[in-house]
Amino acid sequence: MRAIGRVLGISKNTVYAKFIWLSEQKFKRPEEWQPSPVIYLDEMESFEHTKLKPLTIAIIADSNYQLLSAKVGTLKAKGLLKDLSLRKYGTRANESSLSCKRVLKKLDHYVEEIHTDDKPSYRKLIRKTLPRSNHQTFLSQKDTLETRYNKKEYDPLFKINQRFAKIRSDMKRLSRRTWCTTKLKENLQRHLNLYMAYNNGWTIN
Repeated sequence: MRAIGRVLGISKNTVYAKFIWLSEQKFKRPEEWQPSPVIYLDEMESFEHTKLKPLTIAIIADSNYQLLSAKVGTLKAKGLLKDLSLRKYGTRANESSLSCKRVLKKLDHYVEEIHTDDKPSYRKLIRKTLPRSNHQTFLSQKDTLETRYNKKEYDPLFKINQRFAKIRSDMKRLSRRTWCTTKLKENLQRHLNLYMAYNNGWTIN
């Protein structure tokens, strides 16, 4: 935001105020938009301010690479950071399932199939939220050089994985190595709302 302010010759506070205003607007889909009968659900991780405060981002994409919904939630720190996070910031809620439930409830059309990886919590959640949809699970593919460059290997979750890669490329705060970190998870949610509108070609209603 500081860089935008410098380029435009305005205060970063003005940029921030515009960012907040835009994120609160209602957007409309193009008239030619058609709902996809197949959707993909998965999560990506980030953090707010420090890696001791991890976040989950539940996202639904469709077979046309449209982003239908995205919700941010908190996670508990894992591994070597777990004890330090607990001492410094106390107990954090695990909102992974809650975030997934919220994106599923945002769907406003009938879904024939929903594709996910083999995370155990997805099966129960989808059975309860979308009981009429056919849920297909696929084994997660490890992100190794061998699988990354093996073009012959079919990735059944390519469409949402490709969107995740594009989101990390386009939204600097989600890049794996960056100084532009999220300070407030609410602003990450606002940024995602705007990015979905940009990705899908939505306009202000």
